Amino acid sequence: MTSKISFFKIRKENMKHHLAILLLTIFCFLMHILAFVIRIQNLTDSSDWKYKEVAEKVASWAEPGYLQAFGVIVFAMILAMSGFSYLHSRTKTDFYHSLPIKREAIFAVITMNSLLIFALPFLAACVAETMIVGITGFLTVTFVKNVFASILCYFLVFMISFLTAALAMIMTGNLIVGVLGFGVFTGYAPILVKNIFPCLASVFLKTYVSVTPEKGVLDYLSPVSLSYWITHADSGWSLKAHAGILAVTLMEIIALLILCQKLFKIRPSEAAGKAMAFSKINSVIRIMLVIPASLFAGVFFYSMTMMEHKTWLAIGVIIGVVLFHGLIESIYQFDIRGFLSHRKQLGVCLAVCFLIVGIFYTDTFGYDKYVPKAEKTKAVLIEPQFFSDRKDSFWGDAQEGITGQKMEDVLELLRKKAEQKDDSEDFYQENVTVTYTLNSGRKVKRTYLCSREEELKIMEQIFSSREYKKNLYSLYTADWSKITEITWDNQMDLETLKLTPEEKEEFLNTYLMELDTLSFNDMTTTAATSEFYLTCEEGRADDYYYVYPSFTKTIAFLKEKGCSADETMKDRNVVSLELDSYGDDGVENTWTVTEPALIAEVKDKLEISGFYGNGYNMYRSTNNINVDITANIVSKYGSQAVSVTTDDETLEKLLDTSTSD
Repeated sequence: MTSKISFFKIRKENMKHHLAILLLTIFCFLMHILAFVIRIQNLTDSSDWKYKEVAEKVASWAEPGYLQAFGVIVFAMILAMSGFSYLHSRTKTDFYHSLPIKREAIFAVITMNSLLIFALPFLAACVAETMIVGITGFLTVTFVKNVFASILCYFLVFMISFLTAALAMIMTGNLIVGVLGFGVFTGYAPILVKNIFPCLASVFLKTYVSVTPEKGVLDYLSPVSLSYWITHADSGWSLKAHAGILAVTLMEIIALLILCQKLFKIRPSEAAGKAMAFSKINSVIRIMLVIPASLFAGVFFYSMTMMEHKTWLAIGVIIGVVLFHGLIESIYQFDIRGFLSHRKQLGVCLAVCFLIVGIFYTDTFGYDKYVPKAEKTKAVLIEPQFFSDRKDSFWGDAQEGITGQKMEDVLELLRKKAEQKDDSEDFYQENVTVTYTLNSGRKVKRTYLCSREEELKIMEQIFSSREYKKNLYSLYTADWSKITEITWDNQMDLETLKLTPEEKEEFLNTYLMELDTLSFNDMTTTAATSEFYLTCEEGRADDYYYVYPSFTKTIAFLKEKGCSADETMKDRNVVSLELDSYGDDGVENTWTVTEPALIAEVKDKLEISGFYGNGYNMYRSTNNINVDITANIVSKYGSQAVSVTTDDETLEKLLDTSTSD
């Protein structure tokens, strides 16, 4: 009977100690409700507001969001540290442990009260906001679904964060160390461990591709990163899309609950005031922290030398091991004299760090030499650097890559490239990114620094293939009904094509038929005469396509629609040419050509240079002299200035006969 009375008394007493936090929580949620009302009022203040738009906006406010989840994390941490702070006081620990109640019950009281302090005001705020939305007439099914989704997400975020902070407090004997422990638990896996490979790979591995961080196993080991993926949604939060991560979070909460309860029960009372409550695991924690932190320190020092002197990487690792090992041990002992303690463990950390660096330095596991065998490969996607801008505007079907014999030929070229030493002296080297799709469905990505000759061999193998072009040009696979406008441009004339759906289909089919025949060599050695770009619905970026002289049917179609697609610079009224060059001293030199006879003589050698600026180095001009040429023309639009290029022989003739300004 004593134990039962003590349980309720201690729960009541514990809640009294949290009265200030409870009042602050209520105040925060009241402010949130007021802000919610003001936001609705601001939406409806406009005279042209529409019910559907406002209702959708209000419903979106109820969706789970990471900013709110982060606030829940902070709140859960404060509650956990407040609830378990008595563990860091010897007097309070002795008092609590002298009560006729089991430790498991004390743990349950602190956890339950903390959950109630968060849950009651939060649920009340959700009900209040739902009633407000109903009264204002904007209540929808979507809003209600989003409210329930937020309740589910934020409750899980609260529990995973609270138990993580509780674990940090239970495992430590000092509040500051407990806060540091929570920081370690939240950042160790998704920051330190997750980024070791990318960090070292970017330094030592030639074919490593820096990719956008995505959800991985290590993200499940931190309440901060886990909360992000719980609330993250590209286009509306849905239970189906988040079922997996919600289930993982629930399992982690159960595991943490059992672990915290177990450690709380066996935690020695005399641990209060010490840095760590369980001294036997001090060495394990220290080594786990020192090794990744020291590797990052080495890379930091190396980066300070502009990635030129690897000696500084070794120096950085040594400094990192000594510094982090000493700091952690000083925290353990609360004494700076412990800085150089446990020198054998320091030596182990140093040896492991250099072993890891050595593995990357020598590429022990053959990362750079990896090229899968043809029989184990489903497809290969090639992305040259000069086509990188096309990926940003791609709106066709998924890019699958090439298959069959062409894939095998490319794999053989890549295998030779991977096996050769990177001793090319070609200044014009470019990155070619390759994605291998294996038969298992796994994708492996590599990037190769290729000379122009190597790049040309690869592109000649694949560019003539319609299969490859489908992965490059959206028009092959995209829905043409989404095209709202087609605009043609030759740097001098600009026309918006007025086409019926049938004419649009005819034009695009004609263009693709001629694009099929375009070789990589023709594309890089022949200047485009014009381009057209597409505007698509839903505010997508414009997609552009070049028109080459060999595209006779496309040019004929455009001409029928009033576009001067067959005209070149020789058909234009060029009144003068301006040539600009910067000397080694940085001074600009300008020449002007106004002689009509000379202009007429060279006009057919002038090529518009504006088009190949969209794609990196697609058209390679024969002009090797660093001079910019501007042609001043007179057209139906008035005076125009067009950037042009020409061959070296013509350029020298212009320079010899021009007038210097």
